[in-house]
Amino acid sequence: GELPQKERERLETLLMASPRQRQDLEFTRDLIEDLTAASRQSDRERGDFISKEMGASDLPGARPVPWWKSILDSLHSRGPMRIAYLVTSGLMAALFVSTLIWSLVLQNRIERLEAERATLEKKERDLRQQIDDRSDYNEKLAEELESERNRRAEVEQELAGLKSSATPPTPESTASFLLRIDAISRGISDSNIVNLPKGARRLRLQIELDEKDKYRRYGGAIKTFEGEEIWREDVLRAERTASGDLVLTLPTSLFAVRDYTLTLKGENERGDWVEVRDYSFRIRK
Repeated sequence: GELPQKERERLETLLMASPRQRQDLEFTRDLIEDLTAASRQSDRERGDFISKEMGASDLPGARPVPWWKSILDSLHSRGPMRIAYLVTSGLMAALFVSTLIWSLVLQNRIERLEAERATLEKKERDLRQQIDDRSDYNEKLAEELESERNRRAEVEQELAGLKSSATPPTPESTASFLLRIDAISRGISDSNIVNLPKGARRLRLQIELDEKDKYRRYGGAIKTFEGEEIWREDVLRAERTASGDLVLTLPTSLFAVRDYTLTLKGENERGDWVEVRDYSFRIRK
């Protein structure tokens, strides 16, 4: 009676659910009822009851007397032991019922704990599966990232190759300058300053000639204003323009930022070399 109404109903349902438990409960109930009825009978009634039961058991087809009833009746006949027997039987019945109920409660708790354990095991399996799936997904992403990086490096390398092949080769830069006949008479001025652009590898000097400067061959030398000779060629391997000027191509590495003089010589008809004229110019870079 100390349990709530819902808990009592649930226990009653559990008690009546199993045939074995229902049989034990009915046996306990019959035992209590018989003990209660026996305690209310007088000695004569108990004697008649014993005689009747014992006589009926000898008859053919008679229902046998339960063993616990025989023991009960024999103990009742002794008189003073009746109260002790009733108390002991009641305690045994109460202990039996309590044990039965407690076993049902424990069984119910065990079933709930087992169900809870099964639920937790399922959650654990699900979590492990999710971890494994996530690990596989991360490994797949890492492989895709590495593949993309490799592909990007290949594309950049291919692009660099295409750019280098598409860029036309830069021709060797050449600076051109015209050395006029009157350069020596005017000295160094803006008209005879050679500006070498950055990256120029060669200097193309076009040497202007007078109509009377007709010689079989030409030679020349270049010196600084201080008299240091930086270049000489006794017989010029020079080009000629349509107007008859000489074209001399020299490497720019010969020149520094200084003032220079080109002395031109010519071979006449007699084979003598004579000085034609000097050309002054200044190099700037």
